[in-house]
Amino acid sequence: MTKQTKINNIKQKSKPFLSIVTPVYNEGDNFPALYETVKKNIKIPHKLIVVYDFDEDNTLPVARRYQKKDASIILYKNTKGKGVLNALLAGFDYVKDGPVLVIMGDLSDDLKNNGTPYCQNSLCL
Repeated sequence: MTKQTKINNIKQKSKPFLSIVTPVYNEGDNFPALYETVKKNIKIPHKLIVVYDFDEDNTLPVARRYQKKDASIILYKNTKGKGVLNALLAGFDYVKDGPVLVIMGDLSDDLKNNGTPYCQNSLCL
């Protein structure tokens, strides 16, 4: 390993990393647009944590297809009880630390910021 490769690896590990917690309930039709919106608008390294309540959720087959191409997608089953609040709590428990962004699976959140990054404590989206 060259000195430059070691430096690049250190820089990569020190970049801010964002966890995006996304509760879903039968969002199979919305998932492709959700994924594209995240990829287009979130410019820092991130992982997309898709939190679902039940194995029959129609989001899962679609999300799994995307997951095969993108390892940043994590499917996480909510075991805290049904509903969006419990899904969020389960997602926060999964993340443990670091910055978290909540994006609803139904695309009710607008991630467009007209090209102006939102920054707080040296983390910019």
